[in-house]
Amino acid sequence: MASSVAHAAPETEPYEFTIDNGVRFVVVPDFRAPVVVHMVWYQAGSVDEQQGKTGIAHMLEHMMFKGTDTVPAGEFSKIIARLGGQDNAFTSYDYTAYYQKISRDNLAQAVEMETDRMVNLNITDEVFQPERDVVLEERNMRVDSRPISAFFELFNKEQYKKLPYQNPIIGWRKDIENFTLADAQDWYKRFYAPRNALVIMAGSITRDEAEWLAETYYAPLKNPEVNAIRPTIPAEPERSGPIRFEHVDERTQLPIMAISYRAPSLHSGVAGAPKPTAEEAYALYVLSDIMGGGTTSDLYQELVVKQKLADSVSANYSPISRFESTFDVVAQPKPGVTIAQLEEAILKVVESYKTKIVSEDELDRSKTQMKSADIFGRDDVFDTAYELGSWLTTGGTLKGYQNWLKELQTVTAEDVQKMAKRTFVDNRKATGVLRPHAKD
Repeated sequence: MASSVAHAAPETEPYEFTIDNGVRFVVVPDFRAPVVVHMVWYQAGSVDEQQGKTGIAHMLEHMMFKGTDTVPAGEFSKIIARLGGQDNAFTSYDYTAYYQKISRDNLAQAVEMETDRMVNLNITDEVFQPERDVVLEERNMRVDSRPISAFFELFNKEQYKKLPYQNPIIGWRKDIENFTLADAQDWYKRFYAPRNALVIMAGSITRDEAEWLAETYYAPLKNPEVNAIRPTIPAEPERSGPIRFEHVDERTQLPIMAISYRAPSLHSGVAGAPKPTAEEAYALYVLSDIMGGGTTSDLYQELVVKQKLADSVSANYSPISRFESTFDVVAQPKPGVTIAQLEEAILKVVESYKTKIVSEDELDRSKTQMKSADIFGRDDVFDTAYELGSWLTTGGTLKGYQNWLKELQTVTAEDVQKMAKRTFVDNRKATGVLRPHAKD
């Protein structure tokens, strides 16, 4: 890759810098293979949408492949493929991101094309109208034709009354049908700009090369006058008690049960409360692993192996969220087992963590598994860029990302019990049931 800067000794630790127009860069050097992942993250996701316009962030993701004056519609991915690379994009609640995984020799061309569409995208009705139909079909395939996906979408809507997490990232069908060209243009003008972009480059790249790319391709970009003011999102208020949602869909064969507890993320407390300490958030992470993280977990051993009540059961919690998170238990009963039997057994295990102290062996095993997963994940430059981007765009810092494993080690068994007591309470609980037919 060409560079006008003299080469210094390659750095091996991640570092960051910001250029004058506001683009923030994080570089993760890894010289084991001559490959670089170049990712652009925009701090704009489905939480930033207005009611009635749900899914527009995802729709704009599609439009970003529809061309500029220099790269015609459909050519972006073809060019990357001809260069031996891969590219794609994804939209989440909290961000939208675009990436190329490409050889270091062809990185500059990928960066040039990405910066071009940041400010020069052509959004016309000729490409917008057909793509809206593509998104509608995508929704049909991913959600409307899948009973489990449709159930969780509705269950999520029941859990939130204020937070936009109540809306699906792909958008409600009615909203997609009513998208206009102006909606997409407005979203692009508001959020797609240098000051709202985070660029991550992970792989075989030196500081000199990263800074040269930044100054050559990103620095000339100008910010539009109207740009990147994220709306204020009100906190989800506390509930007065638990909620329950039951849905019947004859297309499904067996019922599914989900019990979801509101929980803090690393960056936000529940119902507007202050964010937790890192140890508190990681204690919940450890708890989810010990309780339902695999075949050796308490839930699996109790419900699947011993009592033979469930075909599957798991517990999941992610601390990476811009706003509050959830601690979820999902299970599918064996044929002949009632929802009531399954629910009683799940709650017995869940409630037990409020009174017992997990063993040091359990605690150490969970921490070791998490550490191993993180280390192996960082062996892949794409996984590294993805995890780091998710961390940073939801409120984290590079230092926090680098230190999280050290902070994880400070979690104690008492921390785990404390967070179980705080989280597993009725006014934070939502129960969802998908049934193949109405109750007898």
